[in-house]
Amino acid sequence: MGLIKKLIIGFFVLLIVGVAFTFGIYHYTLATHEKELIISQSETVNGSVYYTSAVIPTGKYFIEAESSGVVEGVQILKADTDEVVTEFESGNVIYSSANPFRIRIQYNAPNPNEDYTVSVKIYRLVKK
Repeated sequence: MGLIKKLIIGFFVLLIVGVAFTFGIYHYTLATHEKELIISQSETVNGSVYYTSAVIPTGKYFIEAESSGVVEGVQILKADTDEVVTEFESGNVIYSSANPFRIRIQYNAPNPNEDYTVSVKIYRLVKK
């Protein structure tokens, strides 16, 4: 029984350390890089909508998706085939790539047939 208890406690300690490390890296990256705005769009829409960016060159980027409705998720797509590389459920994402890529963001209305505003800002992160 003592071994199982140690394994369970060890698992939770590693889980907490991993979450703290993830938040630490996120805030460290934002603190040590300048943000250069490259895309900023905002509009009022109705229903479920997608925003798909033009091809974005290689580099490190901060993607900020906001809505008075719901940001369902952010997808990173291959530039040439639009194949999904990775997905995020958050509206604020730091993404780095050695290949050009595109971004697709899905927005949903808070209530059916209700107008709502959506916005997307994409920043290039440059080392200070």
